[in-house]
Amino acid sequence: MINNDISFEVFLLNKCLVVFVLGLTILSFGSKAAWNELQWNKAADQVVVQYDMQNDKTTVFATDKATGALFEYSPSGWTRISSSAKMFISDGTGLYRNLPNGKVGRYNLQTGNWDNILAGDADAIYGGAGKLYYKKADGSIYVYSGIPQQWTKIFDNPERSVSGLVTAGDISKPKLYRMDVSGAVYEYVGTEEHPIGWSRMFEAGKFTAIYAGGPELFGADAGSVYRIFGKDSADSIGSAGKSAVVDVYQRGQLSNLYVLKKDGKTINNSTFQLLALSL
Repeated sequence: MINNDISFEVFLLNKCLVVFVLGLTILSFGSKAAWNELQWNKAADQVVVQYDMQNDKTTVFATDKATGALFEYSPSGWTRISSSAKMFISDGTGLYRNLPNGKVGRYNLQTGNWDNILAGDADAIYGGAGKLYYKKADGSIYVYSGIPQQWTKIFDNPERSVSGLVTAGDISKPKLYRMDVSGAVYEYVGTEEHPIGWSRMFEAGKFTAIYAGGPELFGADAGSVYRIFGKDSADSIGSAGKSAVVDVYQRGQLSNLYVLKKDGKTINNSTFQLLALSL
């Protein structure tokens, strides 16, 4: 039965998620055309999509705007799995939460509990391609070892504070990119022996945002979106929009870039324009 008063709608395009939340449209993780509609009778705030590259499976989570509680979607409905947190993310292998006290937890599918993997001091968490990172208030960045409470510092220059951190590649060969507040972009080149190592890709001022997913890295400025090929190498592939997102499919091996643009043709007067296809 359709509830005409729903305030949250999700349309799942294979692994391509378009979320209409009180006038906000978000696209994440996707591929070809076959739409299924999911419904929820709550107003959603944050939406997390976990695409399991190993099993080629997508799971949708959403927070209740009124309480901040996190719910998991299944064909039988929505199930509450967490109270409110500062943020929830997925790294492609698991679901994580960052609590207001700085603790980080991983959702345990077997027990339904959250296992504590960081005792405190996380200001923000990031994830992708099977890797989890956290940033301290001083700007330093750490990567999770996979063992609770064991993290390795990979960045510690507060003068180059992070404005963007994105992951590309797949679980077997993850890549990490950082953009600082000046707009300079760096690729992580650290090793197990020397974990703090970054190589500059672009000087300050080139981009205002970076996006990544699957094997691809993209950058954007006020007017254009660029496909990034390597150090100081990028080609314009179209005009910028309100936002952009990279979808991922075929177990993380391929990706497309979509840009959200106002054109009055679709729901909320916005549409996603496909700008780049994997070759």
